[in-house]
Amino acid sequence: MLTTIQATIKETQTQTSQQQQQQQQTKQHVVPPPSRKDTETIKSIIFDMKKPPEEWTTDDIHSWFDSHKVPDTLVKLFDFQSFTEMHEYSEKLRADPKKEFVKYEQQYAKHHGGDALEEYKFNRFKNALLSLTNRNSRAVKTPIPSDQKSRPKSSACILS
Repeated sequence: MLTTIQATIKETQTQTSQQQQQQQQTKQHVVPPPSRKDTETIKSIIFDMKKPPEEWTTDDIHSWFDSHKVPDTLVKLFDFQSFTEMHEYSEKLRADPKKEFVKYEQQYAKHHGGDALEEYKFNRFKNALLSLTNRNSRAVKTPIPSDQKSRPKSSACILS
């Protein structure tokens, strides 16, 4: 009976050790699922430079800010949904950038556990936003043809 018990114990130990080896081999071949950060890095939105800003979606807006190296945390804080919103905010920003920095510095800290909004990051955001609205307003202006520039302009109109 003692021999049977010893043989059973030895067999159980052998099976357990084989199972552990199989588990270790299996673990070596398991690829962990990508983290959320990796997924965001892999997900690359191609920014279409030819698409008019008036037709941008929120993905286009995020992609445009990303192309200007504006941190995603800052873009999410403003949560622009259209070019019109961006343009309206740029007017406020142009009028008093320091006031806007102070206002959003507080909101940033509130949303990010007390972390400070670094001024250089806000300036990168500001410069990108102002460059877009400057570029777009220049494109909207209609240039005067050169042949009309040289013509004398009439100051009175006589009807007969």
